[in-house]
Amino acid sequence: MDHKKLLQRLSFAGVFVGFTISGFLYKYLGISEHKSSLIVIAICIVIFLSIIMYLIYKKHYLGALILFLPMLPVFIGIVGTYIGNMYMIIGGLVGFFIVGIAIIKIASKYIPK
Repeated sequence: MDHKKLLQRLSFAGVFVGFTISGFLYKYLGISEHKSSLIVIAICIVIFLSIIMYLIYKKHYLGALILFLPMLPVFIGIVGTYIGNMYMIIGGLVGFFIVGIAIIKIASKYIPK
């Protein structure tokens, strides 16, 4: 199986698991829908930061940097969504594309062709 299909299936599985956990928290534990989504986002952030720490522990600094930098604007957008600040949401979106372009240019130097 090629990497593109694997990544696509993994993404679909992640979205499905996120919706399932959010629905479970909302229906069975009585947590409001907004708070259950926030709990799922917090769990995802903890898992993501654990992966970053693991990469740093294994001394894959460039990989950790390439994963971490594009997520900073996403975190800003999530915080902006939580507090209802449209400027933070737009800034996070614009920042994501700017950092994405920079990461593509940097990573193209280190990825073998």
